[in-house]
Amino acid sequence: PPPPPPPPPPPPSVRGQPREQYSRVYVLLPPSATDPAWVAAVAGATWSTRRFTIGASADDAGIGNLHARMVVVVNPQDWGTTPPLDQWFAQYYAGVVYVPLYADSPDDLAIQLNQTPLPAPVVARASPPQPPLGVPREQYARSYVLFNPTQTDPAWVTAVANATWARRVTLGGSADDAGIGDLDTRQAVIINPRQGYTSDILAWFAQYYPGVDLRVAEGTTPDEVALKVKQALGM
Repeated sequence: PPPPPPPPPPPPSVRGQPREQYSRVYVLLPPSATDPAWVAAVAGATWSTRRFTIGASADDAGIGNLHARMVVVVNPQDWGTTPPLDQWFAQYYAGVVYVPLYADSPDDLAIQLNQTPLPAPVVARASPPQPPLGVPREQYARSYVLFNPTQTDPAWVTAVANATWARRVTLGGSADDAGIGDLDTRQAVIINPRQGYTSDILAWFAQYYPGVDLRVAEGTTPDEVALKVKQALGM
C-alpha cells in the first residue's frame, strides 16, 4: 500500500505572540508632552520600584495578545474627543484596563504618581486569550529602547529621553514589550546587553521574537548611553 500522506504542517505562528502571559503597565504621555521632563517625572516616580513602560504610542499601549494590559493615560483630554481615548481603546484594543491621570506639569505628574495608588496590575492568566486580543489596529513601525535589569536608576531613562524624545520612542525594561505584536517593523535598541541578563539577550530575541531589528547601545554613563541610543535610532 502507498505510504500514508505526511501530516499537515502546523499553522504558522503569528508574529510577536507573547512568550508567555504577563502583566504590562504602560504609562501613556499625551501629544502635548513634548518636553522630556514628562518622561523624567514618570521615571523618577516609578522606575526604581515598578519599571513601567513609558511612551507616547497608544498603539504600543494596547498591542499584544495579553489578558493583562493596563494603560495609565496622562491627560487623556489632550488626545481630543473624536473619539475620546477611552472609547478608542475599547474599539481597537478591547480588554485594556484604562486608568486616567491628570497633571498640570511634570512636577505635578510626579506628585500624582507618588500619591495616587494605581490599581494593582491585572493578574496574567496562563493560557493566551481566545480569540486573540491586541491585534494592531494598523501596521506601524515601533521602536523600543530596552534598559537592562541593572539600570535601576531613573537617570538612565532621563538621559535617553533627553536625547531621543523628539522621536517619541517607547522606553522600558521589558524585553517582552520590545518584541510583542504582529508588526512588520519592530526595532529594539538594547542597552548594554552583556549586563544583567541570565542568558544571551540577543539569542533570546531570536528564539522568542524573531524578526525584531536589534540594535545595541553600549556605554558606562547615562549620557554616553543616550548618545549611542540616538545614533542607533538614526537620529
